[in-house]
Amino acid sequence: MYSMPRRDCLAIQLEEADALRSAYDPEVGFMWLHRPASPDDGDVAYAITIHGETDVEADATFMFTLPKGYPLDLGVIPEVIAAEGSEAVCSKLKKLQELIVGNIWTQLKGGYEFPILAALAPVKDLLTKCGEAWEVKEEEREKRKAEAIERQKAEAHRAELMRKEAEKEYNAWADQMAAIQERKDELDKETARAKSGSKGKRGNKTPRAVDPTDWKEGEPITQMKSKFQAHLAFVETEEDVDIALSTLKRSHKILRAYNMYAYRFKTRESNGRDKSADLGYHQDHDSDGEGGAGTKLQELLTLTGAEGVLVVVSRWYGGIHMGPLRFKLINRAARQILEDEGVIVPGAHHAYDPEVGFMWLHRPAGPDDGDVAYAITIHGETDVEADATFMFTLPKGYPLDLDAIPEVIAAEGSEAVCSKLKKLQELIVGNIWTQLKGGYEFPILAALAPVKDLLTKFGMAWEAEEEEKAKREAEARAQKKVSEREKALEREKAEAEQAEEMQEEAEKEYNDWASQMAAMQGRKEEFRKGNSKSAFKGKGRATKAPKTADPSDLKEGEPITEKKSKFQAHLAFVESEDDVDIALNTLKQSHKILRATHNMYAYRFKMKEEGGGKDSKSADLGYHQDHDSDGEGGAGTKLQELLTLTGAEGVLVVVSRWYGGIHLGPLRFKLINRVARQILEDEGAIDPGAHHGGKKSK
Repeated sequence: MYSMPRRDCLAIQLEEADALRSAYDPEVGFMWLHRPASPDDGDVAYAITIHGETDVEADATFMFTLPKGYPLDLGVIPEVIAAEGSEAVCSKLKKLQELIVGNIWTQLKGGYEFPILAALAPVKDLLTKCGEAWEVKEEEREKRKAEAIERQKAEAHRAELMRKEAEKEYNAWADQMAAIQERKDELDKETARAKSGSKGKRGNKTPRAVDPTDWKEGEPITQMKSKFQAHLAFVETEEDVDIALSTLKRSHKILRAYNMYAYRFKTRESNGRDKSADLGYHQDHDSDGEGGAGTKLQELLTLTGAEGVLVVVSRWYGGIHMGPLRFKLINRAARQILEDEGVIVPGAHHAYDPEVGFMWLHRPAGPDDGDVAYAITIHGETDVEADATFMFTLPKGYPLDLDAIPEVIAAEGSEAVCSKLKKLQELIVGNIWTQLKGGYEFPILAALAPVKDLLTKFGMAWEAEEEEKAKREAEARAQKKVSEREKALEREKAEAEQAEEMQEEAEKEYNDWASQMAAMQGRKEEFRKGNSKSAFKGKGRATKAPKTADPSDLKEGEPITEKKSKFQAHLAFVESEDDVDIALNTLKQSHKILRATHNMYAYRFKMKEEGGGKDSKSADLGYHQDHDSDGEGGAGTKLQELLTLTGAEGVLVVVSRWYGGIHLGPLRFKLINRVARQILEDEGAIDPGAHHGGKKSK
């Protein structure tokens, strides 16, 4: 055995490369970029890929170029390039590169023979941390993506519902318009037939007292910044309608408003001597952009029996949408001016028709044409919809016969009153019976009197409940947001503390590693100087295994139990592959060992060539080693690294694991390493605390 020359830098560089290849090649990857055949053949260069121990890819590849003079010349630093990394660590490559360079410089100053090997020690743990952090971020990103998709689906569903609702409203409106047009066409046909036998033109005889330019103006109503005002003119022909509208639109104030109108007058046929015959009614309307308002004005004139009038309601929009409330205000302004000008009697037959809704279900032409049936829809006076529709069927004898009680059905109601429909139906029936007993001429009219106030109360109560519900939901959302913010802060604080603890632990492990490397380096220096030649004789199992080694004599270490998983090491002294086979076959004769989930092993011994001569000396041919993980991925590699880095030889180490049902992650490798190291120390195969960084000098 001889001491390597102090200045043989290339030999040291190649020896360090072999140590790196032994430490990393099986698990992560070692690749030569340039291996010089001589000192003049260029610089040594290789690449090493290191993987973190996570479920996601967390790996990085570093390229090293070793200049001449390394590692003996402190002024010569290897060139380190972080060539590539997986997505989880790519943003950290620059820092990892700087860390490795700094570690190499530290090891060079400490006199360590293999600085790169020691400098790479903490990199795997750092890559593991980066991978775990990236995995957490990816899970959070996927969660946010899934929530965004759910929100989009909900918005699309809500938009589809709104579209269907709008389509339903439009179809209802179209049906209503078609019915009105049909009635108008029938009236036009009747008028045309009546005119065909007359000599004069319809409406050509207008009383001198009717002046279509004499507009009456009602009191304005202001609600939510919108102003409504009605105007009325007396007309008897379409020519009067045109004159009246032309006169009204001369006002700039009127031109700035929406002007919806409706008119209705009798058409007459002259019958000689200034007599005329009624041909029916002529009517029309226009909404002027306020959809449905003209129709409601037309219904008001028809159902109240108003004739010979043109009613215009002007609206000056105040910027706030009013919904159905605008129709009530339009109707109120028109009704008021009709009553003020004496066109209709206040409180007459029109109690519900125009404002709330009256619809004939069956209007018999004679006593034998079936029962009278109609439906009435009543609205409460609230900002929310609070309406109910009741269907009435009047039996023969009503209202003179006290036993003839009308059939009342609460057909439908808005969300605010639907739960009260049954009670309202019973109330109306009771009121009708009371009015019949009291001899009132129109019992149903009187029975419906309190219903509007009740609907108003129901609507206000429901509105208050909805506001309270919305308030509670808003408070809950705010509280949830605050709670989530506090949890996020606590989580960030905990992660910061955990990261700090992990950093401290990594620094501690690195310092321990550096101390072990320094101790090993000291021993190697002593060995090179020849001062410790005798110290290795017969000390532990670091030397050649004795000839009398029995491979079937297996040593058993103390078991370690962690989270229901049990780890136990076994050791045999071997000098050949035959010894390894004998030892493994002997061990597997145990049923206990066969029941283990994994039996990972590694062995290492010197290969010898028998020499000739009297002394029968043998020459060393190097080391023979191998390993097997038995399904516990990477465990065999780590056992092989342990034997190589501690300098153990002539031994086979088997670690059995009985899986307890709980995943241990990277912790399992620490436990495997711990039981293996312990049995090596207990059986004298290595010195306690030994940790060799590379091959022993020859």
